[in-house]
Formats: sequence, C-alpha cells, structure tokens
Amino acid sequence: MKKAITAKLLILVLLVSACAPGLKTTATDSNYYEDLSIYRPKLAEEQVDTLKLQDPASLAAADVKPVNDVTGRINYVLDSIARINKKKNYVDGYTIQVYSGYNREEARLAKGKAMTLVPDHPSRLIYLEPNFKVKAGKFYTRLEAHKAYALLKKEFTNAIIIPEKIRLN
Repeated sequence: MKKAITAKLLILVLLVSACAPGLKTTATDSNYYEDLSIYRPKLAEEQVDTLKLQDPASLAAADVKPVNDVTGRINYVLDSIARINKKKNYVDGYTIQVYSGYNREEARLAKGKAMTLVPDHPSRLIYLEPNFKVKAGKFYTRLEAHKAYALLKKEFTNAIIIPEKIRLN
C-alpha cells in the first residue's frame, strides 16, 4: 500500500516538474539585414577594364580548345550499347491475363469479350498443356497496362497483370 502511494506521488512530482512555464516571444518590426559585401571577390581595375572592352560576339567566336575531352570515349561506349541492343529480340514488359483454365470454349469466349472491351490491345489464346490462357495487350510499363486492366477487371474478376517478354520486330 505504501509502495503504491509513493509511486503515485513520484509520478505526480515528475509530471509537475516536467511542465515548464510558457516562454514569451517578442516580435520585432525591424527587417533583417546583413552586409555580405566583404565576402564578394574584388576585381583589379585592369580586369574590370578588359571585361568592358571585350565584345560578347568575339568571346563566343573565340577558338577554345577543351583540355579534358571525353567525347571519343563516350561515343565508343554508346556504340557498344547500340550493338548490344540490336542483338536483343525481346524486351521486358507486361500483359494482362484474363482467363486461365481447361475449357477451350470458355477461353475462346473470353478472348472475344476481351477484344470488344479493349480493341486497341489484341488478345491471344495460348494453349500450354493442359491449360488455355487468354492474354490481352503488350505493354512496356506496368502503368501503361493499368488503364486496360481497369477496363478488363470489371468483366474478368480474375484478371491480373503479369510480367512477360515482348518480342521486338
């Protein structure tokens, strides 16, 4: 009993001591100003005169040779990447699977319904033994696929966006 009273008293003391009186803030109407002119670089008089005498057109036409030119190396790397990309026949993308099952007739009907819902994205019927699958569209990003997916999801509750390799022509 005494321990409970001393614990409550200790908690009360801690709570009271933790509360600090409110601090008053004073607002001033003066704007902040600081002189930074001592940190600005100073030009010698002859430098100022030469800058004033030079014509901007003559500065642009001056023959300036780069010191550390890396254009040749960058072009070599870009050409290497282009050669590698020409060899690729497939690219990673997405498609929407609207049907997967054993029944060929249901798969054919699902393909027709998908073609009417999203005519811009052709549907195809694929037979992977023992299943028939109907996939709609070929998309490069998941964001592109989501617009057609929203339309197809209303009719096909089991429709999903799946990653797929897209063949390049």
